Amino acid sequence: NRLDISVDPSNLIPELNESNNFVSLNLYIKSGDLIPVIPFEFAIVPDQSPVLKASTGFAFEADQEYEFQLDTNDSFQNPLETYKVSKKGGVVSWKPAMLSQMKDSTVYFWRARNTSGALNSIWRMSSFQYIKGKRGWSQDHFDQFKKDHKLFVEMNEANRSFYFSPSVKKLTCQTTSTLNFSDLGDILYKLDADLQEYGGCGLGPAIHIAVLDSLTFKPWGTPFKGQNANHYFGQLNFDGNCGKPRVQNFFIFQASNATQLAGLKDMLVNKVPNGNYILAWTWIRNDFSKWDAIDPGMRGVFTALGSDSITNITNDSMPYIFLVKKGKPQSAIEVIGKKYDEFIYLTSNLQNSLTYGNITSNIIGPASQWDSLHWDHYALGNKLGDSLSLSMHGLAKDRQTIMADRTFKANQKKNRISNLLNPESAPFMELTLFLSDNVNQSAPQLDRMMVLYEGVMDLAINANEHFEFYSDTIQEGEKLKFSVAIRNISDYDADSVLIDYFIIDKNRNKIRIPYPRQRPLKADSSFISSVEISTLGLRGNNTLAIEVNPNGDQLEQDHFNNSAQLPFYVSGDNTNPLLDVTFDGVHILNGDIISAKPEIVIQLSDENPYLVLDDTSDFRLYMTDPQGMEKQYFFQSTNSNYSIQFIPAASGKNKAKIEFRPLLTQDGLYGLRVQARDRSQNESGDVDYKITFEVINRSTITNLMNYPNPFSTSTKFVFVLTGSKIPDDMQIQIITVSGKIVKSIDMAEMGPIRIGRNITEYAWDGRDEFGDKLANGVYLYRVNTRLNGESIEHRSTSADGYFKQGFGKMVILR
Repeated sequence: NRLDISVDPSNLIPELNESNNFVSLNLYIKSGDLIPVIPFEFAIVPDQSPVLKASTGFAFEADQEYEFQLDTNDSFQNPLETYKVSKKGGVVSWKPAMLSQMKDSTVYFWRARNTSGALNSIWRMSSFQYIKGKRGWSQDHFDQFKKDHKLFVEMNEANRSFYFSPSVKKLTCQTTSTLNFSDLGDILYKLDADLQEYGGCGLGPAIHIAVLDSLTFKPWGTPFKGQNANHYFGQLNFDGNCGKPRVQNFFIFQASNATQLAGLKDMLVNKVPNGNYILAWTWIRNDFSKWDAIDPGMRGVFTALGSDSITNITNDSMPYIFLVKKGKPQSAIEVIGKKYDEFIYLTSNLQNSLTYGNITSNIIGPASQWDSLHWDHYALGNKLGDSLSLSMHGLAKDRQTIMADRTFKANQKKNRISNLLNPESAPFMELTLFLSDNVNQSAPQLDRMMVLYEGVMDLAINANEHFEFYSDTIQEGEKLKFSVAIRNISDYDADSVLIDYFIIDKNRNKIRIPYPRQRPLKADSSFISSVEISTLGLRGNNTLAIEVNPNGDQLEQDHFNNSAQLPFYVSGDNTNPLLDVTFDGVHILNGDIISAKPEIVIQLSDENPYLVLDDTSDFRLYMTDPQGMEKQYFFQSTNSNYSIQFIPAASGKNKAKIEFRPLLTQDGLYGLRVQARDRSQNESGDVDYKITFEVINRSTITNLMNYPNPFSTSTKFVFVLTGSKIPDDMQIQIITVSGKIVKSIDMAEMGPIRIGRNITEYAWDGRDEFGDKLANGVYLYRVNTRLNGESIEHRSTSADGYFKQGFGKMVILR
């Protein structure tokens, strides 16, 4: 469905821009009804025991209770057979037992509905006829004609006959001369309760003209997109202007425009045939004095039509309405206002008492091959004066454009049409039966209409055969997974099948999902259509839409069951990712010493496993040198002073890593600043990660401190290394006060050693080389280090006062 909204449709308010006053919105409205589809309505079926198939209005309906009934008339007072079933949405089938005994040419009526709770919906009815070995369309039962369009013909169900009936329409018109905007929208005319036209165009005084067909009372329309091209008479409104982008059911002629008044005169005098109704009413003012100045004979045109008051109107502000059946001046009606700002009203019953009428069928087809047309009729009583003819209109794919037109006389009851209609250009047809009896005024009786032809395929979304929808609520980045059965429910093969998938996002943008054309689909067979769709950028409420055989890619019997929509919600990632930074494998404190050639590892972890961290643009690295200058480091660089390697996250374990190896040649304090965010643009923190560190390029080592000291169970050793290389050899010696070495701790025992602050993993437990506990007391210790065959330079600290000639003291207290 489509909703059109227009602001100031009559262009009454002067604006800078009139082009932004109209908007159109597509609306998908789903139905809970069960709708008969196969056999299609008025179908001829060639075999006994057909399967009856109905489609749910919404293809993905949950389990519902459905009911079918079968009878030989449309009253269903005592149905021949009833069937109830519980099914999911899609195609619901029933094979009535009694149809196995069908007699040739019998017409059956069947209906279906949803009976679930409050959804106990209206019956949807259809009918078909069995003729052995034949296919096509047929109306051969009086009840079937009820769905035809009838003009001046009605049906008497009591004696099952047709009769001519007069057509009566109540015409209402109202107008005023006020400039009150709220009143101008109420200037209108209507037939019965149906509004035909309203408003006007601008604030210039004008006369509005409506022309109503003498037989149908249908109003003439203005030209619009190729329609009504011969209805241009110089009027102001045409081609959808004046704020109404559609055919307009009236003609506007401004009082002060000589060209438009000349067109009005020609229209009324020469273009409107006798018998048609002419309705005229003023807009804003009548301004008849300007008519007199431009064309003194203008009022005389209305006088000739039947007006006896227009020549006496001297006040240009009075509202005026005029109605006449052209050619019958005595039928004229006029209403003239007494005050300029009052509403005046004209009401009249338009009536036709005719001895003729017509019956028009529904649209027949589509056909892949036309064969023959058959029809029959009979007289009701005396057939003197009876006249009948049947017109066949071959229609294009749009079901409107007439591609072929042929009329058959009353005695032409069997007609080969395969040579008259080409199904390529005219796959549809419409039949119109013309009836008249100018003697007895009794309508000739239609007995049957039948068209034999080969039909086309019919596809349907069949969710009760297969339907999977991963979830209607998923995380952004997670794949939306959908699959459903597509069934050919007809007796005809379908060519390769085209399917459109698209997403309608929260802003109503339509995002098409690429999907390849599928293989041909044989009659009464199906395949599973599946898609996986990325949800990146779809945060919020969305709709997944599917349309099979979009835009009539191939002709088919029905299309309503080819499309459906499913809402789904994509939850956004609102959780901050976690950032972790290490220097040579450890977390440092502000001001710590690090290596002049450090390996800085930056890791970012995100709890969303679907929005994989695989983009370097989500990271920013900055370093401040000892002079206070901050510099950004880039991933794509050939700079020899640093290297950066990005290791993207793998799906399932969403952790990305950066290995940053700068060459820090200057001694002093540096700063590192890191910005990071996940794919949902969540920052890793409210502020950037920042840390300062010191670099000393010379290789030095501080005195070792043991901690705790004194100790009872164990103690570890703390020291600081500078430079860029760890020692080749390092040994801690524990010595008694008498000078005896009781314990030597080699570098391999100490655990990992790095440039910067070190606390050994090794904890000495106060035992000697043989594992015996040493006695309580004071012990000495020292460290020996070598790098490139030389001792490492000592680095002075405030703790040096506790050492003498490189020896420290420790105390064992148990």
